[in-house]
Amino acid sequence: MGMGGGMILMGFLGFFFTPATAVIFHGITQLISNSSRAYINRNSISWTPLKGYIIGGLLSFGFFQVIEFQTTKTILFICLGSFGLFSFLKPISKRLAIEKNYNSILCGFLVCSGQIIAGAAGPLLDIFFFNSNLKRHQVVATKAVTQTLSHSIKILHYLLIIDFDFSKLNLEIGFVIVASLTPIIGSNLGKKYLDKMKESSFTKYSKYLILFISCVYILKGLTN
Repeated sequence: MGMGGGMILMGFLGFFFTPATAVIFHGITQLISNSSRAYINRNSISWTPLKGYIIGGLLSFGFFQVIEFQTTKTILFICLGSFGLFSFLKPISKRLAIEKNYNSILCGFLVCSGQIIAGAAGPLLDIFFFNSNLKRHQVVATKAVTQTLSHSIKILHYLLIIDFDFSKLNLEIGFVIVASLTPIIGSNLGKKYLDKMKESSFTKYSKYLILFISCVYILKGLTN
């Protein structure tokens, strides 16, 4: 359903590959996942915040290109886990609804920065959606569009600053195909489950799932 799935996959890849390789491969699979989710839920997309989000994302991309930033496993896991805890900062999240003022620009900058630093920044994005006026279908659909943009930015960032060779992945073509198709199937199944969920249950269980994953990743980063 787009809540926590990106963090789980990023952590899995981070255990087995170099940070840059993990971030790029994660970006490819999540680009497919989120673009398919956006298409499936296209009628529920809220387009108003997206202009500001794009501006913020481009500012982030330009900054990290200038400093030629490359993440490490320690930074990746600690930041990945820490991002998840941000969604519990209720006083802050109430003031950061994505459709208010210039929050969409801030959202684009922070989320795309988080993508480049940690490979996944879904919980950062959640801060701007948990207290918005959007309904659950609009949340999932609009987040899918923003994530499609941010994953594209992080892939482009790393491809421009490192001499990346896709053969370094050492993955069977069958695994690549499965990893690419699974998110599409999951998006279809997730929409059916989403239709049956209550608004309160959707928010509650999403937060607890993110909390658990965050603790595991912070521990990994500290002991890496």
